Amino acid sequence: MTIKFDYYINKIKKICELATQQKIFFTTYFFIFSFGLTYTILHFNRIPFVQPLNTINEWTMVFFFPNKPIEIINYILCILSIFILGIIYAALSLTSFGSKVLKIFSEKKCIPAIYLIISILANLLLIPALQIHISAIKLTALSRLAVWVILFFIPFYFFLKSHFSFQVNNKLLIKILYFLLFLVCIQFFLIFQPFVFGKLKIMNELWDVPEQTILNNRLVDNTEYINNNHLFGPQTKYDPRQPHPASIDSNCFSIHYSPLVGSLIRLNRDYILSKLKNKIFEFPIYYYTNNELCVIGNANKSQLLQLATNNKEKKDILNFYYKQLSEQAYPKIYTKEEEKFIELNQFELRWQILSRFFIHLHNHVLTPINEATLGKDLNKSYMQYGYLNTVILKNILHFFGNITLDRYIKVLFSFYYLYYALFLMALFLIFKNIRYVFPIFALSVFTLNQLNFSLLYTAPGANPLRHLLDIILLLSILLYSKSSKMFYFLLSLGIGLIFIACYNIFGVFAYLSLLVVWLIKSVIDSKKIKNVISLFCTALILGFAVYKITNVGAHYTDTLLIKGLLGFPYSQPLMISFFIIICLSYITIISSFRKKHILTYPALFLVLYSQGLFFYYISVSDIGHFLIVTPVILLSIFTSVKLFFDCSKFKKIAVFETMFLDIVLIISMVFYCPSIFTYYSSKKEFDNIFKTHQVYQWDLPTAKFVSTMNPAYFIDSINLINEFSNGNNIYIISKYDNFIPFLAKKYSAMPYFDIPWFTASEQDIANCINAIKQNKPKYLFVDSDINRAYEKDIVNYDSSTVNYNYNESVMKVERLTQLKKIFNAVANDYKPLKKALLISVYERRT
Repeated sequence: MTIKFDYYINKIKKICELATQQKIFFTTYFFIFSFGLTYTILHFNRIPFVQPLNTINEWTMVFFFPNKPIEIINYILCILSIFILGIIYAALSLTSFGSKVLKIFSEKKCIPAIYLIISILANLLLIPALQIHISAIKLTALSRLAVWVILFFIPFYFFLKSHFSFQVNNKLLIKILYFLLFLVCIQFFLIFQPFVFGKLKIMNELWDVPEQTILNNRLVDNTEYINNNHLFGPQTKYDPRQPHPASIDSNCFSIHYSPLVGSLIRLNRDYILSKLKNKIFEFPIYYYTNNELCVIGNANKSQLLQLATNNKEKKDILNFYYKQLSEQAYPKIYTKEEEKFIELNQFELRWQILSRFFIHLHNHVLTPINEATLGKDLNKSYMQYGYLNTVILKNILHFFGNITLDRYIKVLFSFYYLYYALFLMALFLIFKNIRYVFPIFALSVFTLNQLNFSLLYTAPGANPLRHLLDIILLLSILLYSKSSKMFYFLLSLGIGLIFIACYNIFGVFAYLSLLVVWLIKSVIDSKKIKNVISLFCTALILGFAVYKITNVGAHYTDTLLIKGLLGFPYSQPLMISFFIIICLSYITIISSFRKKHILTYPALFLVLYSQGLFFYYISVSDIGHFLIVTPVILLSIFTSVKLFFDCSKFKKIAVFETMFLDIVLIISMVFYCPSIFTYYSSKKEFDNIFKTHQVYQWDLPTAKFVSTMNPAYFIDSINLINEFSNGNNIYIISKYDNFIPFLAKKYSAMPYFDIPWFTASEQDIANCINAIKQNKPKYLFVDSDINRAYEKDIVNYDSSTVNYNYNESVMKVERLTQLKKIFNAVANDYKPLKKALLISVYERRT
């Protein structure tokens, strides 16, 4: 056994000696990294590229592959990259420069061999196919590039340190980092400049509101163009200007309504709902309108024939069925002009189908502000973004004048500037080192870029207003950690209580984290246990009291989130990584207690608070929710890292700290720089809408902005509401209930301010019905198209252009159907009085 052991030791030594030979090392080095780089570049197609307009002839459609330009670009990038690597390989393997690099890198003989082995494994993990089988490692194109760059430059790192002494105190490097920080700050400012200082733009995100596109130097009406060319299926798109058109839909056939027809539609509806629960969407959908039965999808011949009551109907059904088979055999091929039309409208059409863009999301903040202004009982308002936050926003808006949509956006987005100014100040106060400050801030701005323009624009949940006070609370804890004065603890306590009142969920996380920090510090400082427990319990009761007092309003979504209705499965790799970081942070903090480092307690607060913030991601598990809280999590990680390096017993820890900061600097730049493209490409996509469509200037008392929506449709409805409503609230059953009441300076008196999205159960529908039956309003405002077939809004599943929106259109129809259920339950109590394009008014029967 001893001989065998010596044999293997000698083999390892031989391998280590070979690895220190210049030619062998750099040949292996070149091959390994050219392999990893090739796979990384070939999968850059995940990075969005702007695709050119499709101008090909119709007959070539079956051969059309839209990603081909990306593949060509990636191939050219691979050629250039491998050629550059070849030049580097020649310089390293054939010149004295390579021998100098290798000599310094191989101070210990086994280092080159170990490095090459690690490099082989790491480069293999850059292959996406291998990542699929390793659940803990799923890297994006940018993260693969970051890994590759860091590994590739490790040998040069030691050479540069040895020859050029890039130390922490190097003046040139510090000046460069300050300059880069200045550039990142400018780019950060420009991210929110359109919202705070620019003219508000709102695209047409409402499916039924007509608009016009500039197509081949002429204006075309979108609804008419879609219907005339049957772009989204055989059914016609609803047009509010023609509420009762003659049926021209080729997916329908005349048949007498019978119990069998009604039964088929009801059974089909139940089937749809059961399939939707399992996220299955490929099924036929039946609906009845204008004395015709209509089918979206592949009709079932035997089911249809059972409906026939005479030979004529049987013949019509067979004709319809075989006509549908013929259409499926020869699917529609889009002309060049139709392709261009769809491309120009792709962005808007997608969000019109999703029906959850700017108006829907900002309504969650704007509606409670509007309701508070108009005198609604705040206990009945849905304040998703916090009681005190709502009151503060309302008062700020009133300070500058009336509440308008454009002014609300300017105020709301100004909080980004305030929060990140505090965040940057905290970075300098905590780290006092630009080498920490720059990568943390650059990575934080990277998360904003990665959220992209559309999400930042539409989602108030990304706004730091929710956790505005956490940085101020952190700074007060830092002061308390420095001096241990009771004044600073009481200051922190006061900030924490205000935080709870602003936004109770994040506030509670921060407040409890503060109390735990204070409790541990008091025990370690050997303070009297009775006094500590007494003060801790008092503070706990005080926090609970503030929570109960300020936790006002309806909480529609809390139960839904707990049940998982509004969420997705969380990412296990992200979860595992997060808890590994938390465990390492705890070890570092506990080890630093005896050192009495100034960052010990701020680090403990951040680690505890970060776990609360991470709950925000867990509740929905959308990656965007993680990116929103990433800056605080980054601050938590780097504070623990700084604590580790400052308190470590290793003699040469400064060398490792420098190396760590160098790696982090590379990572931050590799991630940040491409993210600028992500942000501006999404912004360009949004801005192009206003160049390719008819644009209107809105100049209403409550809304002044630029839009591709014609305000005439809304002014019509606003005038109708003001004509028949004297009070501040109205009873409204409408898909526009999240927008039109605000425009009319009213609020919805219904139990939910966005009925299609909040009627998730039969009980929710019953609540809406009971609200009308019990309160018996004189006037009821209802969608003018409440009785139409919503199924017309389902886009063609077989369409190669829009089929990715088919499932969303099905779910949208199911949501709108809830409006019909509510209206049908009270319709007998009301009679139609007057009609506008979007909204009609019904009067209660005496």
